[in-house]
Amino acid sequence: MGDWLLHPRRRLLADVLVIAWVVVWALAGVTAGRAIDRISEVTHSAEGAGSAVVRTGESIRDVDAPVIGPVFEEAGDQVVEAGEAARDQARESETDVHIAAVLFGLAVFLVPTLPLLFSYGPVRLHRGRETRALRALLRDHADDPALDSMLAMRAVAHMPYHRLRALGAPAVDDRTLADAVLAREGVTRS
Repeated sequence: MGDWLLHPRRRLLADVLVIAWVVVWALAGVTAGRAIDRISEVTHSAEGAGSAVVRTGESIRDVDAPVIGPVFEEAGDQVVEAGEAARDQARESETDVHIAAVLFGLAVFLVPTLPLLFSYGPVRLHRGRETRALRALLRDHADDPALDSMLAMRAVAHMPYHRLRALGAPAVDDRTLADAVLAREGVTRS
């Protein structure tokens, strides 16, 4: 399957499909993370409510009744403490929501892309390295009969029998087999 998929004629298409897959899932991860992050709007409201409770408690605490004095000071302090606790909890929750949104977005992106990248990447790198090595051999030994002989052995070992027969096997010369290997790899002698 890897040979078929990474044949020189299909290699660019395979690369484009893999890149498209990664980009689509990256966008899905960002979108999902942002959707989860919208929950933080609720924490903004809770923080605002906590601040309002603090202001109410300060107002109650500062009530100064004539002759009696500040009778609601203790109650006001309790309301202020409750409001500050609510506000602090809302801020903590907002941080937790942001972290959860980032982790969820990463999970949406990584779960479908990592298996593909871990299976396609090494095969693709190997094929690229092999093609570069073949080009280097051809550059250094373009008209060497020993190279034709080596490539002919490779053709016999790796080509399907119907292709070998179409080339004239068993009575086919090394140069023809070498050219077939080069064509299969998308490499030319020039």
